Order: sequence, then C-alpha cells, then structure tokens
Amino acid sequence: MIEPASNADESGAMAMLDPMVMDVVPTEGQTITVPATDRKEIFLNLAPASDLQTLTVIMPKGYPGQRCFVGSTKGVWTCHMTADGMTVNNADIMLSPGDNAAYVCNRNLTWSRVLTS
Repeated sequence: MIEPASNADESGAMAMLDPMVMDVVPTEGQTITVPATDRKEIFLNLAPASDLQTLTVIMPKGYPGQRCFVGSTKGVWTCHMTADGMTVNNADIMLSPGDNAAYVCNRNLTWSRVLTS
C-alpha cells in the first residue's frame, strides 16, 4: 500500500516550487554571486541607483531545467553572466530599464540565455 507523504516531505516539495528572489542594489563594476539553490526558478531583480556600464553575475551550479530571470529597473550597458568559471551561452547582455533576460540550465549543466525582452 502507498503511504501518503509526511508533512516534512510536502513542505520540502513545496519549497522547491517557490522561487528564490534576490533583490540587489548593484554598484558600478560589482560582481553578484547567485547562491546555489534547489529552487526551480531564480529571480534576480537589479535596482541600481543609476545606469551602470558593467556588471558581472556569477550563476550557481544549476540542474537541468532550472531557470534564472534577470531584470533591471535602470540601464546596464554590459551585464556579463558566468557560471563555474565558464562563460554562459549568449551571456553578455545589455539591459534597458524594465528589460528581462531568461536563462535555463540544460542537461549538460551549462546555462544558456533563452530570452531577452
């Protein structure tokens, strides 16, 4: 007979469904490290005080299907994404105020940009 999941099992599964949200106020040239998480989705919300020339984001070691969404309230001329010392596919992006970019971790455990709007 199949036993129902315990409350501990259910709470762990539900936590994975809740996104990890990082609100960051970056400064010029700053490097932001996104911590590893078992969450399916990561939201990195950038709110710089003014437009920035460069910013670097270090992605976590992900798992297949994990997604990361990056958005900014101000312009970021060059946002360079890296992961585990490797460049992320289609990594360098320019974000205008209100822009978003989406990245997905594929089965080879590398991150790739899939959308910029």
